[in-house]
Amino acid sequence: MKDLKTSLNKFNSITEKLNSIVEKYDSDSKVNNIEDILLKENQKLKNKYADTLNKLEKILAKINKLNKKG
Repeated sequence: MKDLKTSLNKFNSITEKLNSIVEKYDSDSKVNNIEDILLKENQKLKNKYADTLNKLEKILAKINKLNKKG
């Protein structure tokens, strides 16, 4: 769980940094360019953390199942 929390914190930090970059630009063309970069980075992160995300989904499913029983 500690590694998961660390990974999520890193992911959130990267997301905040990218959002701050997007907010700095006023021009639509620059924003579109940054949006493309963000989409590519988002896809890379999804691929990188796919295993972790799958594990989280399974954990959440088990928690929901236990909540329904309780």
